[in-house]
Amino acid sequence: LLGGGVDSISLNTDYGFDVLGRIGMKVNEATLAYALAGYSWQHFKLDAPAPLDVDWGSSGFSVGAGLETALSDK
Repeated sequence: LLGGGVDSISLNTDYGFDVLGRIGMKVNEATLAYALAGYSWQHFKLDAPAPLDVDWGSSGFSVGAGLETALSDK
């Protein structure tokens, strides 16, 4: 119990969308280095007693980089 008769409060991220592009180059025969960029949107829902029971969305630009390595030739 959280006090005041409140049984539970939870924050859920139930769905979201991403539009991303990725470009890369081979480092060697098994490894790819890449960069990505795009736009992301996420929906949030706060389950709580009224008036705190609300939902909203948040969005913004996404950027990142990474390495992808093949563990086998298949």
